[in-house]
Amino acid sequence: MSNEIQLIPPAKSLLQGLRCIGYSFSTALADIIDNSISANASNIYIWADPENDNPYLAIIDDGCGMTKEEIQNAMTLGSERINKKNTKIELGHFGLGLKSASFSQCLTLIVASKKNNKINAMSYDLEKIQKKNSWIIDVLSEEEIKKLPEIEKLKKSKTGTIVIWKNFDKIKEETEEKTSKSSFSNSFISKIDMAKKHTELIFHRFYNEINIEFNGH
Repeated sequence: MSNEIQLIPPAKSLLQGLRCIGYSFSTALADIIDNSISANASNIYIWADPENDNPYLAIIDDGCGMTKEEIQNAMTLGSERINKKNTKIELGHFGLGLKSASFSQCLTLIVASKKNNKINAMSYDLEKIQKKNSWIIDVLSEEEIKKLPEIEKLKKSKTGTIVIWKNFDKIKEETEEKTSKSSFSNSFISKIDMAKKHTELIFHRFYNEINIEFNGH
């Protein structure tokens, strides 16, 4: 009779594979917007600040929000999709959409969510995962949550979620031959502009029901 053994894939190798799935900046952002729509959001705000000392992209919605346990599930590879509708973006069917889309663009993924009048947040640091070769997630303290970019917008909503991308190593790689900070900023702004056009094309059918804004427009 055969014996069973448990095989746990090395985090470092699996992470490298997930980061090469093939997202563009525009399609990765569309995957996050799709999650907000699935959460029954009426408003989705995309805020980007390439001039910040630590440039970021934040996607804020006023959807149903998540508890601490639900955030942990959402941040788990192959997360459970109980009571969730499948979408046309295939990786979402397997609990990979949020992670694979985000990992393809940045080294830091933060998810903060408000439900039951409480905000919880968790963060992936891909450099830490690669160094320790383990799927480590940081549970943010109240003080750390207060310092998150655009967190005030989430506080104003009864429920909702904010997904934050930081440490855009892929954009930096594209501009590594240009040493000026403005080169990164220009590349970042260009990607945001393309993502806006892509969003208009993909999600135009929702415009009568959902407000989608890029930096207030």
